[in-house]
Amino acid sequence: MNADEFIAKLTETLATETELTTNTSLDEIEEWDSLGILSVIELIETYNSDIELESIYNSKTVGDLLALTIK
Repeated sequence: MNADEFIAKLTETLATETELTTNTSLDEIEEWDSLGILSVIELIETYNSDIELESIYNSKTVGDLLALTIK
């Protein structure tokens, strides 16, 4: 999966109108809340079933989340 595909899926998953890039801080995304995080966990697990939840919680940017999908 490339960055554009991941960003499109993340935008859809979070149902956000925020324009996302790999440098977007997760704190800037209004929908990055407990429900949003659960939705993103499900998204990332479809690409990386061995993901540790702590890795998601420690992510600071969209790029950090992208990196978790390609490990």
